[in-house]
Amino acid sequence: SWQDFRETNKWHFRAMMLAEAARNGELLVSASLRLRADRGVVLAAVGQQGCALKYACQDLRSDSGIVHAAVSQDGCALKHASLHLRSDSTIVSAAVEQDGNALQHAGKDLRADRRIVLAAVRQDGNLLLHASDGLRADSTIVLAAVKNNAYALQHASPDLREDRAIVLAAVRQDACALQHAGESLRADRAVVIEAVQQDGCALQHASEDLRADSNFMLDQVTRCGRMLEYASDELRKDRSVVRAAIAQAHRTGGAGEAANVLKMALPPLNQDLEMVRAAGLG
Repeated sequence: SWQDFRETNKWHFRAMMLAEAARNGELLVSASLRLRADRGVVLAAVGQQGCALKYACQDLRSDSGIVHAAVSQDGCALKHASLHLRSDSTIVSAAVEQDGNALQHAGKDLRADRRIVLAAVRQDGNLLLHASDGLRADSTIVLAAVKNNAYALQHASPDLREDRAIVLAAVRQDACALQHAGESLRADRAVVIEAVQQDGCALQHASEDLRADSNFMLDQVTRCGRMLEYASDELRKDRSVVRAAIAQAHRTGGAGEAANVLKMALPPLNQDLEMVRAAGLG
C-alpha cells in the first residue's frame, strides 16, 4: 500500500541522511524538518560539524547531550544553543576548552566565572574583553591575559592598568602595550625604559611630560638617535638634544643615518649649519 511505501521510504531516507550527516554535518541544512528534529540525525551532524547545530530544531538546541556534542567539536557552536544551555557551566566549560572564543557566547553569569574565564584568556588574552567587569578587575585573570596577549591590557579595569606588575608583564610581552597603561605608568621612567629597551617605538606612548624631560630624552637619543622623533617639539629644537641624536646616528649609521635624524629636528635646527656639519653633510 501507499502507506507502507511511505513508511519504508521514511526510514530509507533517514538512514541515508544519518550516513551523510556523519560525513558532512552541514548537509543538515538540506534535511527535512522531520529529520532536523531527529535526535540521531542531528547528533551525527553536530559530531562532525558542531555549528550544524544551527539547523537543528529548537527542542534539540535545548538538548544538553546534543549541544555538548556540538561544542565539543566546535566551541563556537555555543552561540546556536538555547539561552538556558549557554548558562550551563558544564556546556560552557566544554565549549571554552575547545575554543576560548566561545566565551563571548556564554551567559552573563558564566562570563563572571573565574575558572571559565581563566581557561579562555590562557588561550587568547584578548578574550578578557568578554569577561565580566569584576574579572577585568581581577589581578590573577588580567595577569594571565596579558602574559598571553599584551594588548589585553586595554580591556583591564582602570585600576589594573595602573598596576606596575601587570603593566610590566604586558610590556615585556609586547613593548607597545605601553599605550594601554595608565597615565602614571606611562610617566614612570623605569616602566618606559623597560618598554623602550625592547622596542624603541614604544617611546611614542610615554607621557608628554616624560618626552619633554631633557635629561630623560638626552639619555634616549644617546642610545638611539632616532628617538628624537618622539621627543617633545621643544626638545626637537633643543641644540644639546639634537646634537646628541645626530652624533649617535653618525657613529652607528654614518652620514646617511645622521641626515635622517637631522630631518626629525624642527626649525631652525634642521637647517642649522653646525647641525648639518655634525651630520657630515657640509
